[in-house]
Amino acid sequence: MARRKPPRIPPNSGPRPELLDVSEMAAYIRKTEHAIYKMVERGQIPCVKLGQALRFDPAAIQAWIHEHSIPATEPPSFVRCSRRDGRV
Repeated sequence: MARRKPPRIPPNSGPRPELLDVSEMAAYIRKTEHAIYKMVERGQIPCVKLGQALRFDPAAIQAWIHEHSIPATEPPSFVRCSRRDGRV
């Protein structure tokens, strides 16, 4: 039986997102490749699986980062600690 050819995407069908591979993703969020694989295994990070290859959509990763960001707070007020000898 003949193998079917994958559908051909016309060259002018609009912009296609550039997907990041595991090493690029690791560099992007400053983690190790092993950490990226663990995050994928736990379902903690959005990814696309193409066969056995993992790919990451930069737009989805930006949304994921925004969704998991902790809002900035005011800087802590510094409290002067007294020294052991009682002086400030």
